[in-house]
Amino acid sequence: MTIETNSSDADRPTPTLVAKAVAARTDHTPEDTVDLLESTAASDAEARIAELQSLLDAERLETARIRIANDFGITPEDRDILLTGKDEEMLVMQARRMSELFGSAKPAARRPTRERQHRAIGSIFGSGPSW
Repeated sequence: MTIETNSSDADRPTPTLVAKAVAARTDHTPEDTVDLLESTAASDAEARIAELQSLLDAERLETARIRIANDFGITPEDRDILLTGKDEEMLVMQARRMSELFGSAKPAARRPTRERQHRAIGSIFGSGPSW
C-alpha cells in the first residue's frame, strides 16, 4: 500500500494518511491510530519539558551557589564541598554560618587608582599614557 501525500508538502505524509496506512496493516481504526500518535507525541513533549525544567533548575541553583560563595568570600574548593543547600535560602544560611565560623577569605576589593594604572602602563610600554 502506498501512502498518499499532502499536496502542500510532497515529502511528508499527513498524520491522517499515516493513520490510514497503519490502520490498514493492523486492527486499529484510523481514529485510534491518530489518537495514539497524538498521545505519544504529547507524552514525549511532556517528558522533554520536564527534563529541560530540571536542567534549568540545576543551572539556576549552581549560579546561585557561585554568586553566594563569591559574596561571602568562599573559595571555589570550599564552595563545592560545603555549600550543599538545595535552594538559595539554604545556601545563604550555610555561607553566613561558614563566614561566622571561619571568617571571610575574601580580600578587600582594591580598585586600581589612575596613578597605579599609569605606572602599570608605563612599565609595559616604557612611558605613561598619552592622554
